[in-house]
Amino acid sequence: MFSDFAIWYLFLAGTAGGAFLCATVMDVRANPGWDVRRVPLCARCGMFGAFGLLALAALMLFCDLGNPFDIWYLFESPLRSIVSMGAWLIMLGLALSLAVSAMIAAKVDVPYLFRFLEIAGAVAAVGVMGYTGVLLSSMAAVEFWNTWLLVALFVVSAVSCGCAFISFSAFILSGSAQRFPALKGAARLLRAAELVVLVAFLASRWLAGGAAQRSCELLFSGQLAGIFWGGLVLCGFVIPVFADLIARVAPVPVLRQISAASTLAGGLCLRYCVVLAASHAPISLIMT
Repeated sequence: MFSDFAIWYLFLAGTAGGAFLCATVMDVRANPGWDVRRVPLCARCGMFGAFGLLALAALMLFCDLGNPFDIWYLFESPLRSIVSMGAWLIMLGLALSLAVSAMIAAKVDVPYLFRFLEIAGAVAAVGVMGYTGVLLSSMAAVEFWNTWLLVALFVVSAVSCGCAFISFSAFILSGSAQRFPALKGAARLLRAAELVVLVAFLASRWLAGGAAQRSCELLFSGQLAGIFWGGLVLCGFVIPVFADLIARVAPVPVLRQISAASTLAGGLCLRYCVVLAASHAPISLIMT
């Protein structure tokens, strides 16, 4: 139903949106004077990174099409087609993140323009994050996806992955974990929120019965159990929690990187689990 390119697209686009949104929040809080020259390192990492991740997401989307001449069809009827709307959101996010990054890199100090582009980019980022979940949940024939909880799950996971991306890249550039205490607290809250929404999503799909329940069985004990328990649960939640607990006793800098990288791996596995669990289960026939 979806190729690996499409799954990577869902992950990269969501992470990019989460990174830009987190970066905007950080900059608004730490840079009330709207000075482009005083954008915090974390915010710069998120904004520059969002552009790169969105570019990769667009590449994955085009590769998924197979035929490059079909690219133009993606942009037809954006108000009628969810896929077309997503393509426009990606392009808008690319343009805004590029403009913001260019102003930061060139130190173009036009405060009102910079803040406008930054806020507009954050709005586009929310649209990108929400779109990845809406695209799947709108397919009524696939019971496993047909719930608003999937949208919530993808949005929370995207913000969590975006925060992890910023933490990972900012640590590499700065060489210290002590400069970003707010990121650590945000990462914990986002991880807890993601776990709550994930449990609610899976519980709702199990209770729905039918094909949705069979999709859950594939994840819990079927052929997808490895990627679910080893990839999503272990990498996405268990390893980051243990890394944080160990860091309280022995503050080893590499633990911060392990936690962030593991969160990103878990976010990718989440999308693989959601897509593959539905692809391997029967599809319901919707009678109208």
